[in-house]
Amino acid sequence: MKGTGIAFLVVLSYMILAQQSVGSFQESNWDILKRTWAPILISKAYQEGLLSEHEIVPETSINPYYVRGDFNGDGENDIAFHAKDQISGNLGLILIHSTLDTVYFFGPISQNHSDKNFFTGEYIRVLRKGAVIRELLYTETGSQFGPPIVLKTEALQAVYFAKSSGVYLWDQNGYRFISQSD
Repeated sequence: MKGTGIAFLVVLSYMILAQQSVGSFQESNWDILKRTWAPILISKAYQEGLLSEHEIVPETSINPYYVRGDFNGDGENDIAFHAKDQISGNLGLILIHSTLDTVYFFGPISQNHSDKNFFTGEYIRVLRKGAVIRELLYTETGSQFGPPIVLKTEALQAVYFAKSSGVYLWDQNGYRFISQSD
């Protein structure tokens, strides 16, 4: 009797999982994300009209596609994520503070939100407060590393594998890009 009940629950679980997986093939990455557990800050940015689902969506095929960190030093988690322009197909990074006051766009994400001087990377990660980084400075005679910089807040590092990396650093006036390699 006991074994029959367990077997029934196992079969029922497989049926439910199979039904969900069949349905998910017909949904977009963003639909799945909204239905499952989209980071609350991203969902709120869409709800409050800071982002448009018809224009820009998270690029969930990149892993990790988002990271959380206290990028502006207010003690609350902010979020940064890879995003894609629905029309142009351009990729970029979006950073949203916990206060939902401003959305920061890095990279050539769309015609409406573009900063081609910023670096987006293939991989993003959080550098913790207190970490030491160095900026790659370009001079007439070549390049060299500048003095050490101790992070006063958490920072967002973007990396192109085997090519280059950089850090987005909050300095009370906005974000500053620190190049770390070619």
